[in-house]
Amino acid sequence: MKRIGVLLAGMAAVLAMAAGSQAAAPTVCNGVFSAPNPVPGDLVVPKGAECDASGIVVQGSVKVMEGASLGFRDGAIARSLEGHGAASIGVSDSAVGKDVTLENGDGPVGLTRVSVNGKLDIHHTFVDHSGEGGGGGKDPGDKKGCPADICVVDTNVGDDVHVHDNSVRGIALGACGTFAFCKETEKDPAFTIGGNVDISKNDAGNGALTFSGYGTRNDKGGVLRGGVSGNVDVHDNTTTSTITVGRNAVGRNLDFHKNRAASNRVTSNSVGKTLNCHDDTPAAAASGNFAEKSKGECAGSVAPPV
Repeated sequence: MKRIGVLLAGMAAVLAMAAGSQAAAPTVCNGVFSAPNPVPGDLVVPKGAECDASGIVVQGSVKVMEGASLGFRDGAIARSLEGHGAASIGVSDSAVGKDVTLENGDGPVGLTRVSVNGKLDIHHTFVDHSGEGGGGGKDPGDKKGCPADICVVDTNVGDDVHVHDNSVRGIALGACGTFAFCKETEKDPAFTIGGNVDISKNDAGNGALTFSGYGTRNDKGGVLRGGVSGNVDVHDNTTTSTITVGRNAVGRNLDFHKNRAASNRVTSNSVGKTLNCHDDTPAAAASGNFAEKSKGECAGSVAPPV
C-alpha cells in the first residue's frame, strides 16, 4: 500500500495540472503504452484494442470501449475510470481521483490495491462460461490468482460501492487476508469504504460470492480498521455455491435478505446498529456477530466485538 500512498500524495498536483490546462485531445492506447507520460487528457482504449500501461499518469479519465482490454499498474488517473462493454479490466497499485464505473462488460474485472476517491459501480457484466471444461475467463493480469470473475481486493473507496446485475462465475470483494488465494506476504488488510455498500441481483453461477473486509470497530461503534462507514445491503443474489458476508466492520446497518445459494453465511461481523437477515434460501447461518440489535435469521447471533 506504500505505492498507493505515494500516488495519492501526488494526486493533488495531477488534479491541479488537469484543471489548469485546456482540454486536450484523447490519447489512444493499443498495445504497450509508454508515452506521453503524463497523458495530458483522456486515455482511450478503442473497440477491440488491448492496452498495457505501467507507471502512467493520466490527467483526465481512462475509457475502455467495447471488446477492449486494459492492464493498468503503478499509475494514477486524475478523473475517472470507465469501462463500456470491455473484454477485461485489470488495475493494480494505482489511484483514481474520481469514480470507477464498469458496465456491460463481457470479461473479468480485477482491482487490486487500488485507491478510488469517489464511487465504485460494477454492473451488468456477463461472462459466458458455456462450453468450458473448467477454469475461469480470461485473466486480466491483475487478479493475482483470484478465481472469481469479479475480484476487488485491498481496494479503498471514498464513497459508495454498488455491485449489481452481474452474471459471472464468482464475486470476491474484501481484504486479501480473508481469501485463501492470497499469498502470505500479501495478507495486510486494507479494504475501507467511505459510504454504503450494495451487492444485489448478481448471479454468481457455480462460484462463491464473498464480501469480507477484515475490519474492526471501536467500542463506540465507529470503524477502527478496514470496513464500511455506512450501511451494507446484500440481497437478491444467487449461486449454486456459497454466499458469505463475514469479518466486516459496518458503521451502521447490515441487511442480508432474499439470497439463494447452497449455503448463506453471515459470520463474525461487527455492526454499529442493526443486523437483519430474512427471506434467504436456505436461511442464513449466522454466528459470532456483534450488533446493537439483531433480527430475523441472524437474531441471537451476537458475540463480543471483533
